[in-house]
Amino acid sequence: MLVSLISAALSLSWIAQDATPIERDTYGVPHIYSSSLEEAFFYAGFACAEDRLWQMEMSRRLARGSLAEVLGASRAAADQTAAASRYTDEELKEQFDQLSQRAQTIFESYAKGVNAYIRLARSSDTLPPDYGANGFEPAPWTVEDSAAIAIRLFQMFGRRDPGELRALALLTYLKTQPVKDQLPDVLDDFLWQNEPTSPTTVQADDDPLAKDPPKLFSFTRKDTERHLAALPNVSLLELLPAVLAQDERELLAVAQELAVPYKTGSYAVAVAPKRSATRSPLLLSGPQMGFQTPSIVHEMSISAPGYMAAGMDVPGVPGIAVGHSPSAAWGLTTGVADTDDIFYFESPQTGKYLFEGEERAIEEVPMPIKVKDQPDLSTVQKRTMWGPVVLESRSTKTVFCRRSASWMKELLSVDAMLAAASAKKPEDLDSLAESATVNFNLIAAFATGDISYRYVGYVPVRKPGWDSRLPLPASRATDWSGRLQATQMPRVDNPASGLIVNWNNKPIAWWPNGDTPAWGRLFRVSALQRRLSAPSLSVSDLELAVFMIAREDPDWTELAKLILPALREAAYLGTLSDAANYLQSWNGLTISGSQGASLYSALLDALRPAIVSPKAGRFMTPDLMRLAVQPSVLLRALERSTRVAYLGEKSGNEIVREAFEKVVQTLSTQRGPDPGLWGFRPGGIALRTEPPIPYGNRGTFLQIVEVRNRPVGRSVLPPGNAESGEHSSDQIPLARAWTYKPMRIRPAQAGGSPAGGR
Repeated sequence: MLVSLISAALSLSWIAQDATPIERDTYGVPHIYSSSLEEAFFYAGFACAEDRLWQMEMSRRLARGSLAEVLGASRAAADQTAAASRYTDEELKEQFDQLSQRAQTIFESYAKGVNAYIRLARSSDTLPPDYGANGFEPAPWTVEDSAAIAIRLFQMFGRRDPGELRALALLTYLKTQPVKDQLPDVLDDFLWQNEPTSPTTVQADDDPLAKDPPKLFSFTRKDTERHLAALPNVSLLELLPAVLAQDERELLAVAQELAVPYKTGSYAVAVAPKRSATRSPLLLSGPQMGFQTPSIVHEMSISAPGYMAAGMDVPGVPGIAVGHSPSAAWGLTTGVADTDDIFYFESPQTGKYLFEGEERAIEEVPMPIKVKDQPDLSTVQKRTMWGPVVLESRSTKTVFCRRSASWMKELLSVDAMLAAASAKKPEDLDSLAESATVNFNLIAAFATGDISYRYVGYVPVRKPGWDSRLPLPASRATDWSGRLQATQMPRVDNPASGLIVNWNNKPIAWWPNGDTPAWGRLFRVSALQRRLSAPSLSVSDLELAVFMIAREDPDWTELAKLILPALREAAYLGTLSDAANYLQSWNGLTISGSQGASLYSALLDALRPAIVSPKAGRFMTPDLMRLAVQPSVLLRALERSTRVAYLGEKSGNEIVREAFEKVVQTLSTQRGPDPGLWGFRPGGIALRTEPPIPYGNRGTFLQIVEVRNRPVGRSVLPPGNAESGEHSSDQIPLARAWTYKPMRIRPAQAGGSPAGGR
């Protein structure tokens, strides 16, 4: 029925009339079968548009800076933020042309399928109602639309915002604080380069590069002092707007509101047969991309010659990003490598900059913004030879730009993503890693019994002698020395432990932080590792681990060793004694109603300024305070192992008690004098028409796969797979109960059940 409707409406005679191309299961997940790759991805585009056309519309417009054209002036600021760094239509086409012919065919077929649905919905008057409400109809879908969404996705998840401007702003601020004469020490305390005890995905005994690991950068204390002395003296009035603009908060807030990708994170686990209760490899994957209605992501399966996979796709982008094939299962998590740098050029006059004494013009790329019922906005993106301008400091006559290792190459990672479905053994991941331009942790389990990990993406190698945490003067002497090759990146096959665990943590012991303090002694993956310590693990153990880490504080185990002794020394009475008892008896679980969880959360927020403010101030903003003074910093400060003696003459126990007493006073004022009423309020998954689902620290999409000769997978994607109708909310009960539904790939022969719409 579906085939004949499409063929008749769109004159697509090449579609086989006896086919059953799309079957939908109980939860509306489309399962696509075709005898050709082209036709399969045509139906993938059709099915995704049938489920999520309005979301796809918003996603392409957000990525291409055209929201205000249809939603009005309230979205112009988001379009302007996008214009500061996005690509032109011609550059999108240029990146598309660099893809393999197979990937181009997949993109083109997907676009045809989306357009087939648009035309069918128009002819049957079933377009999503938001089109009519906003007074426009969808334009034809193009490969550039999919490219723009994919690139934005890869930029969000596969590269890290450079922290050099943030560090420069922090240092500029600290020059006004008592610690002003110890700036190199402050840098080492808050932006440490390598913490050898930080939990890693690859263990030292499994490291194939342990004898001769590559160096991403190398600098000494004298190099840092020289670098600091050479930095332009940019004012905070110029720096702070640039730092905030780089965070893209306006754009991310709009993305969240429109239910398109806005958040990064993710965890994944692979269990080898020797640790598996069933002797088959297991894979858990939970991309953490936030929760909205509709879901940020979508689910489908595709079965065609050369491509068979089931799992999570991103509306607007063809292919399964996280899922399983008949021979493997795989997950992706954000890699957090230092992929981008901030360089600065001398700029003797507006619109010009110098490189090695040669004057060059700042390129101005027109990025016009159409605004509904208003005149167009004239916006330009300014670029240097090494990337978009992020700050023009007229007070110091310098121009700062962002240089990205994946600039104009992000879309090439599509080939890597599509190749995952064809991987049958660990060696297949090596060629995949070669084509990955953006940074991810790739974890895979194979039906052969192997489990594997690859840290992929373009990571630049810096010249020695320059501090990687600070903006670099642009010159040949500071130019990158190329990038690490895939064979130089962290990786492991079949580790001795029989387990691969990643939650955006450090890949390997010798890998440095770079410009942002990402990995310290304390890191959340430790909670997941503790939950998987049993010698034999089953699917139910993986389910339980996901359930528990959603309600567990990963740092309490270590911080409690310093906090609890301080409280035991105190002879508290009344409310203080009552509150101390709650915290001393707390087990680290952030469950609803837990008084200990509330006290601990408030105590962390109080300890930050209590420890660092006397010497380093309050760090300008609460967000910067939280970023700089991480739990690992608190731990080292209380142990007196920081370079700066933040505690002064006080003991760590005194600092803890003073902060605790302030917390109790504050909570007594805010929530009443009885600590029994200070129960914790966990975050949850907000829903439009129902109460929130408790405990939102989980995967946007969760899959658990037993990788047998025919893999058996289960998944959940709340609130549902569609943006309207019964399948827009039918996975809410699953998510509330922490249960899953079956995954499947259609067999090699077309099934007999009729094709379905919703």
